[in-house]
Amino acid sequence: MEKIGLISVEKKLDKTFMDSVQFVWEITTVVNDVLTGLKDIEIKSVDKKLEIHRGNPITLSAILGLRKIGIRAIDNHFDDFSISASSLGLYEIGIEVIKNNLKHFDDPVGLILSRGSLSKYIIVKNLEEIANVAYKKDRKKYEKTIEDSMIYLWVLGAFINKYFPLYTNLMINELKESNTLVIQTQFEKNSNKAKHFIDEKCLELIKELSEFEKVWKSS
Repeated sequence: MEKIGLISVEKKLDKTFMDSVQFVWEITTVVNDVLTGLKDIEIKSVDKKLEIHRGNPITLSAILGLRKIGIRAIDNHFDDFSISASSLGLYEIGIEVIKNNLKHFDDPVGLILSRGSLSKYIIVKNLEEIANVAYKKDRKKYEKTIEDSMIYLWVLGAFINKYFPLYTNLMINELKESNTLVIQTQFEKNSNKAKHFIDEKCLELIKELSEFEKVWKSS
């Protein structure tokens, strides 16, 4: 169902009559379906002591679909608010994956960080790519998409530091080694906005975000 929903949204990107409200609503609906599915899988796996899905196909489909939709929407000159919905969807799926330890082939951060995996399925890389395409296309027009994506990366870093601290340096190294303009020019600039985001939505992560930032600055 989630895959069909994403394909439907992607096809509609070619139709100029699709307004931003409809676009965001359809993406949000698909993402909510994915999040509900992930929660159900986690509950069932705990209740029945089953090993969590080894390939995470539903999540992989959603991650790839949101990336494609976000980039296609930029190419088709959709508005900033609409495109930022793809970044939000990736972030929300990433949080659910981290908090519930939804492994990808036994790797606890296999859907978040590259670690040799195909980057098209990795949440951090896809947030970075959507933001970078937006940055190169029109950094003023797509200011919200760029800013939100950078904030989400900071917050994902805090979540990694809280739940999987051994991987904090790995995430920082991946970002430091990035050759994308958006990471090189915008990531560090948005650290204070990430703190405000944490204050409003994830107050329990203040310590972890501060620690993540210290490691970032010292590396």
